[in-house]
Amino acid sequence: DIVEALLGAAHVDGEYESGQKAALFVLKPITDTISEQLGSCTDKDDIRQKARELMHPKQVVHEMAGGIFQLRSWREEIYALKKNQFPIWKGRGWAKASENGNGAIGMVQCCGVNVVAVLEPTSHVAKNRACALSLAIFDKCPDLIERLRDLSLSLRAKNLISDDDGEEDQASVVSNDEDDKDEEQKTPNLDSDLAS
Repeated sequence: DIVEALLGAAHVDGEYESGQKAALFVLKPITDTISEQLGSCTDKDDIRQKARELMHPKQVVHEMAGGIFQLRSWREEIYALKKNQFPIWKGRGWAKASENGNGAIGMVQCCGVNVVAVLEPTSHVAKNRACALSLAIFDKCPDLIERLRDLSLSLRAKNLISDDDGEEDQASVVSNDEDDKDEEQKTPNLDSDLAS
């Protein structure tokens, strides 16, 4: 937003040509990096892999597995009261959320089943880190995505979740911190279904 505002100001203050020069100057390192990374690619799979590495983790999770993942944020103290049975990634290891904590928890879910939750100072950072950690887990366990897809299809077949619910939840990838107010109502307890 700041960069966009500054580029807009350069266009307004220095007119179109100066604004374009400023935009090219700011974007040059980005376009050079993309060209450098993709220039060595030899086939479509290589291009896809390099492009994925350049994408923001939140975007990759959003597009992954046909939209079966949802991203939520919670205030730490609310999470500690409502979901403390689920561990969170805190710093360099697993922990429990604190009822006296003032951090934010970013959580990736699939059909109401927690994939990972991460504690950070702000919800924005927590959600980004939860997505990055999810990607690291999926890279180590690629069969997990297939299992979660199967779970999603199975739950939809049993009418435990609907396509409409999935679409609404999928939009939560850009959600705000208000999600924690009614999280219990939105998310059914499906952990027993995952175990089966």
